[in-house]
Amino acid sequence: MRRITGIVALATALTLGVSAPALAAPTGSTGVTGSTSSTVVSSSSAAPSKSAAAKKAAAAKAAAAKKAAAAKKAAAAKKAAAAKAAAAKKAAAAQAAATAASTPRQLTATAAGPTSVVLAWKAPATSGRPAPAGYTVTVVSSDGRPVGRTVWVRTPSTSTRVDGLAAGATFRFEVRAWTRGVASPAARVAYTTAAAPVDLGTAVFAVTDGRIVAFPTVDSAPVDVAAAPASPGGYDVAANGDAVVLDSVAGTLVRHPATQAGPVTLATDLVGARELHVASKGTAYVLTAGGSLVAFGADGTRRTVEAAFPSTPLQLDVRPNGDVVVLYTSVLRTYPAAGGAPTESVFTQGTTRLNDIIAGAGTTTYYEANSGGAVGLQFWSIDDGSGVSSGITSTTDRTTYAAGGYGLNGSFYALQASQFCLPFPSPNRPPCTVDLASKDIVVTSASGVRTVVPATGVALQSESRPGSITADADGVLFVGLAGGATPGLWSFAPEGGAAQLVEAGAFTDVKVVD
Repeated sequence: MRRITGIVALATALTLGVSAPALAAPTGSTGVTGSTSSTVVSSSSAAPSKSAAAKKAAAAKAAAAKKAAAAKKAAAAKKAAAAKAAAAKKAAAAQAAATAASTPRQLTATAAGPTSVVLAWKAPATSGRPAPAGYTVTVVSSDGRPVGRTVWVRTPSTSTRVDGLAAGATFRFEVRAWTRGVASPAARVAYTTAAAPVDLGTAVFAVTDGRIVAFPTVDSAPVDVAAAPASPGGYDVAANGDAVVLDSVAGTLVRHPATQAGPVTLATDLVGARELHVASKGTAYVLTAGGSLVAFGADGTRRTVEAAFPSTPLQLDVRPNGDVVVLYTSVLRTYPAAGGAPTESVFTQGTTRLNDIIAGAGTTTYYEANSGGAVGLQFWSIDDGSGVSSGITSTTDRTTYAAGGYGLNGSFYALQASQFCLPFPSPNRPPCTVDLASKDIVVTSASGVRTVVPATGVALQSESRPGSITADADGVLFVGLAGGATPGLWSFAPEGGAAQLVEAGAFTDVKVVD
């Protein structure tokens, strides 16, 4: 029974493919078990010998393939290196044979916008060998450090535009011609971009202590603009804040940009010129000592609008729409902003005892005059342009001293004193004392509607020259007083009330821009 059990166990192990433990033959066995075991072991040892041979053959084949690939790669690399060396040798030979062009000529820089410039030049006088393939334009800062921008311009072009420069900075541009990797000497030009625009908001200008100053905002400190011009010159301000100054003694007309960039001289031959006014778009109009009307454009151009008038022109102003008005004798001549022939109308007031005119909207003209005679009354009135006496009306509602000025909102303002007195005594009149303290403001709209608002806190500086006033687009009134009881730069709210001091001191020629 033990022997049968052993054979069954071995057979089971072989059938399942599991390594069976070695079984010792029982004593007295016939050897059947040993014979079977020998056959199994012999069959098992033949399979590994065949697998090793196959692996060895595969390894030999892979090694041969790898060796062939390496040889092929080495050959390709050797060929590429040889080609590269040949190309480098050829390029070196070509470069050695090339000769540089001479310096590009007549390099210029022209503004193409606040932070853009167009560079233009002429080809070198000597082109080199072979002819240049193109140019490099390098942007260099004012202190010589590269900005990091180089533009390639292919021939035959000889210009390029550079955008995105910093505002208010100076740059140097270098242009070189290139011939097969050989650069010409550099042509150089310097250029300064416009300063960044300054938003002045409601800016107030005035003359004080011999200087023109500007208050960029009403509550800011004053900024020095320029020296006040010699009399009878003057200054005016464009809508963008540029101040134009006429010095009739020196004969100069100079624009001072709102950006605080350097001043620009527009003319040097205006000795004796008496009148200056600037249109909203920046064109400056001047009445010269010789009696001609000359315009100076914002771009620096000069144009004679009128060479001579029938009689000496006395007054000049510009209407809100840009029309230019010149007064001579008793005639107002208007030059339309849109161009075309001038028109004329009768100025009923005439020029006798006339102090000043202010050209309003349409055909309306405001004027300051003196009644003459013993009274010597100074007053502001309106001429509607009809050419008849009925077209003359007063800007005030009572007899008094008044300072007058035009506002950016199209209304005319008269700041009135409290008490007027006739300058000669009369036994039939009670005693009278002049009181220059302000009482109210009369506002006359462009359509002729009048509004009176209270105004206290300041006093007109004198009976004959009461002060300088103007108003912004919101109806805020600004008053400049150079003397009297309350010198200074003052403001009134649109609804009137008590004056607010903007700056202490003596102020004249007040102007405002929005």
